[in-house]
Amino acid sequence: MRVSASTQNTLPVFPKLASANLDPLSVLGFREQGYTSFEQIVSESITGGYKEGYNGKVYLIPRMNNYVLKVLKAETLDTNLELVKDPLPERNISQIVARKGRYQILKRQYGITGGVPFQHFKRVFTSSLELKEIDNEYRDYIKMVHNMPQKAYEHLAETIVALNGINYHFDWSHGRNLIFNLDCNEINVVDLERGHIPLTVGHMVPPLLDTIYAYYRKNYLTDMSIPLNEIIQKAIEAALKVGLPIPNLLGEATVFEEHARMEFAFELAGNKGKWPSVRKKILSASKQA
Repeated sequence: MRVSASTQNTLPVFPKLASANLDPLSVLGFREQGYTSFEQIVSESITGGYKEGYNGKVYLIPRMNNYVLKVLKAETLDTNLELVKDPLPERNISQIVARKGRYQILKRQYGITGGVPFQHFKRVFTSSLELKEIDNEYRDYIKMVHNMPQKAYEHLAETIVALNGINYHFDWSHGRNLIFNLDCNEINVVDLERGHIPLTVGHMVPPLLDTIYAYYRKNYLTDMSIPLNEIIQKAIEAALKVGLPIPNLLGEATVFEEHARMEFAFELAGNKGKWPSVRKKILSASKQA
């Protein structure tokens, strides 16, 4: 598990509308901390440690508590540093606040990164004995998720509902895009993408269970069925309470993937083949059918 230096989650003051007339370094408070150029921000940040994801690396920015620097792996057209309109200013979802080419300044999320670390997940395709240690990392992660209070699940469900409202989504295939703030009892999302994918509880459960890791190691994780089952139940209860939809009938590719991952989640929790009947009961009880 990777833990940030602090567990505070203070929202920075940021204008709702970006403007070409504003100086990004001044607006975001960088000049107050001695930064005179974006190049200085990059050079001071990349000398420290980083968290690696599928599409880039994220660095802490010295002297700046509210932001992090993300460097995308893919090369993009270089541009001037520009502010980015905040699509959801009332929530910290690690959204981009400024960018320059493949460099992005994001709101900083405090807490513990979910799932099995990417560097360790890459070893799942080997037969190394280290996988036993990584399996234990997964168990520790599931225990943490299981111990989160119901209001943390509701906070996550509310955030996903909010993403639907602004036509954003996140990579829900693994747990690394969830941040667990144990002090605030919140589960938050990071690594947002623009584009309309109707998010449902079928997008909430897989990252909570980090099903992409469990898929390759399910035969070694049979002892986790009880906490996994209770996590699924808590997620469904939270979704129903805040209005996060249950997946629709099969038909589209994205919907099929939701159902496939939910079916695997139920299998992982010792309830193989029960998702369709559970879904039917939920829809019937909530009159969504």
